Amino acid sequence: MGIASSDIVIRQLPAPPDLHAGFLFHSPAFHALKPKPQIHFGFWNKEVYQTGISFCLKDNTATSGERATFGSFSFVQLPSKEILWGCIRQMESSLFKRDIKQVVIKHWPSVFLIEDPIPEVLSDIGYNCVSKDTDQYLPINRAEFSDRIRYNELKKLKKCQRNGYQSMQLSTNWLGPVYRLIQASRKRKGYPVTMRFEEVQEAFNHLDNYLLFGAFDGDLLIAAAISIRIRSDILYNLYHADHEDYLTFSPTVLLLKSIYHYAQEIGVSILDLGISSDKGMLNQGLYRFKQNVGCMESPKLTFSKSL
Repeated sequence: MGIASSDIVIRQLPAPPDLHAGFLFHSPAFHALKPKPQIHFGFWNKEVYQTGISFCLKDNTATSGERATFGSFSFVQLPSKEILWGCIRQMESSLFKRDIKQVVIKHWPSVFLIEDPIPEVLSDIGYNCVSKDTDQYLPINRAEFSDRIRYNELKKLKKCQRNGYQSMQLSTNWLGPVYRLIQASRKRKGYPVTMRFEEVQEAFNHLDNYLLFGAFDGDLLIAAAISIRIRSDILYNLYHADHEDYLTFSPTVLLLKSIYHYAQEIGVSILDLGISSDKGMLNQGLYRFKQNVGCMESPKLTFSKSL
């Protein structure tokens, strides 16, 4: 590499820098809701800010992306491989002095940044890819949602519409019922709810990026989603759920139609439906469902290194 670690100035910060156009998961407002202790690093080269990274610290392990879909590095303009190399070396030295034995970095799906050098640099500097998950997403363009989905899902969508089911964005007054439906749905499928209601409520109270959507049979909530605008051009589905009495109707398809149209209206280019795997093990049913509603896939890597 063409730059030495000594060329990089590292500064420990009280909070991550507010980069405005960056990912929500890198913002000071988001990190204010995360568990303590935390440590935040900023890196400069010749007085020019290059990149930063934040960690939650627990049991001699520093994790970037704790209680988020990803963490990893933030930046105004993507640094070169040489700059990243120097930044990571400085970061490791600082963490080692704090008795950190293990570093874990949850990186974002590769579709979020074309020609991303970070995975290659991490591998070159001794990080192991400990998990390769499959993220699935819908590219948002002018195409109609019904033209994107496969025949069986289109039949279910039309069945919901014939029955008069409606889907829409919801006010935060619906957070309790939405969360309870998510709890019931995930319990039925054997998945944990990764956030307590109080944590979700706090996120809605402090961040405008969190959104609710619901599908209804009359007054009955039959499908729901919690979505997050994680960047100006990316909408991420944190949770979605359906009512057990309506499984044959698949109202989640109707729900996704309204979220897709909302994304079109606000100028989002990616609707991220999240990973369809757990620690690299593919959930075939979930994967097929997302394929059937028009999703493409992208690898999402987690790296780890012992110091």
